[in-house]
This record gives sequence, C-alpha cells and structure tokens, in this order.
Amino acid sequence: MDTLKLQRDKDHPDDGLRICVNGVSFREIVRKHEAAFAQAEGSPNVAGAYSELSPPSVATSLRGKPNEHDLENDQLGRITLLECECGAPGCWPLLMTISIGPSRVVWSDFEQPHRRGKWSYNGFGPFTFDSAEYEQALRNIEDIRLGPSAPSPSEHWLVVVFHRGFRDGANGRDRLEIPLGGSVEPTVPSPPRNLHADPDHDTWRLGYLTGWRMGASDRQLSGVDEPGACGLIREVGERMVLDLLRNSGLIGDRRP
Repeated sequence: MDTLKLQRDKDHPDDGLRICVNGVSFREIVRKHEAAFAQAEGSPNVAGAYSELSPPSVATSLRGKPNEHDLENDQLGRITLLECECGAPGCWPLLMTISIGPSRVVWSDFEQPHRRGKWSYNGFGPFTFDSAEYEQALRNIEDIRLGPSAPSPSEHWLVVVFHRGFRDGANGRDRLEIPLGGSVEPTVPSPPRNLHADPDHDTWRLGYLTGWRMGASDRQLSGVDEPGACGLIREVGERMVLDLLRNSGLIGDRRP
C-alpha cells in the first residue's frame, strides 16, 4: 500500500500543509504527470502550479469532507486537495474522490477542471492507504494546535460554512432589493448540495439569517474602497462566529 505523511512548518504554522505520498511531495508527483500535457499546449509552467491548503482544510478534505474551497468549486462531490498558487478558491484546483473504507482509503478520479477533456489522469493513481495508518497521520496534525483556544478542524469547518451562509444571506436580500437593516425576514432556501451533515445545514442557516440581517452584499461591497468606514460588514470575526455557534448549541464550549 501507499504511505501518507503530512508535514507542517512549526515556524510558519499558518502555511499550507505539505502532503507526501511514499516519501515524495504529492505536488511534485502531480507536476510530473501534468508536465507532458502542459508542454504540449505550450504552457510548461502550469504543470503542478499548485499550493498546499491550510492544515484545517487538509484535515477536513482528507476525511472525504468538503472544505472551503469545495464550497466555491462545487465540483460534483470531488474534494479539492491542492489549489492555485494564488490561493483563490476555484482558480486552479486539483480535484479527486476519496473513498474511506474500514481497512483502506483510496484516492482516485483526479481532475483539473480547467483542462477537462484535455488533460487525462488515466493511470494516475489510484493511491491506496491503510486506514489505521491514514487515520494516525491525520490525528498527528489535528493534535497540533496554535493554542488551547484555537478552533479544532471541525470547528474551523463550521466557521467556513457560516461565512458561506452569511454571504448567501446578504446577497439573497440584495437580489430582492430589500434594504440592509430592513424588517423583512427571509424564507431561507435549501443549503448548498455539498453540505450533507445536520450541523453543516444548521450552521449555514444561522449564517444565512445573520448575513440577511446585517451583511453587506457583494454588490454593495464592490462600490466602496473601505467597507468598514461605510458601516458595511463583509463577514463576522471567527471568535464571534464561534460564540454564535456555542450559543446555538452547534458546538460545545471548550473555553476555560
């Protein structure tokens, strides 16, 4: 079977998490596979032009759950494992399917969506890992925290889901031409289809309602240079989101 190792820079804990398969950087493995296709189209530098995701995002995606990049990409259930060097969700993602079983975990069905039908990943993988070893690699990363009050990967994910709901709520209100701060309450739509668990649905709905009531829409934000100076709220700070989630019973209280 293949082996997985996740490496984190202790001096730069917010940097992306390096993923190694069989002792080799996975980004380098991908680059070698993509090189011939990139060369053929006259753009050799785009082969392997990825950056690693943050530790919470990697911990989430490697468990087969969507991360914040997947909320933007919405690629039919595939997981984003590497993203564009610019860091913008959906700009240049490497997508794949993760199948988690009792004895093994399989990575397969790779795709660069911006080269769909042009770059083939046939013969690339699948990569198969022992489930117990795979789980231990993830736990080693999840045990590393910036401090006792830092959010866990699952809490980080709910903050991401809340922010997605917040933006959807603010934009939904604006599409109906309802003024910010108005008294009209929304009919909350169904959550995005790539959210499956009940905590995700409830968190998204809480974010939607909060964004509807106090969030500035993308249209409103695009018209100002300094939203805060104009009284416009782009998003809610992480600490406040965690407090809202605790007060709503969506996460437990780990505060001292």
